[in-house]
Amino acid sequence: MATSSDFVRAWREWLRVETPIENSRHRRFDAPTYEIEVALDHLDSYLYSLGLAVIDGRDLAFAKLTSEELSQLDRLSCELESVAVTTREKKRFGESIAAGRTLLLEIRKLSSTPNGESK
Repeated sequence: MATSSDFVRAWREWLRVETPIENSRHRRFDAPTYEIEVALDHLDSYLYSLGLAVIDGRDLAFAKLTSEELSQLDRLSCELESVAVTTREKKRFGESIAAGRTLLLEIRKLSSTPNGESK
């Protein structure tokens, strides 16, 4: 399986955008964004693994492997709207979520079959 130039662009952008997880890393449990940060940190690990699978040329059911994470990003976006943080902070989270979503959508396009099942 070959990667697409759109995947490469999305991968590079996702790597460039810093995920705001300072509160999570410093165990600031009372921070208003703590739960979002933990979820984004876990998602970043998963995205990194998926991206490497694409780069390695693995033929996986990418559509199936990205569905739950896309739903999770939608949920995190909704949660972010109701969190009491500055507009600047929301923008940082929004950029990270958007980069992750774009990467997931590009990975999803690389599925070997329309329904996302492996060959």
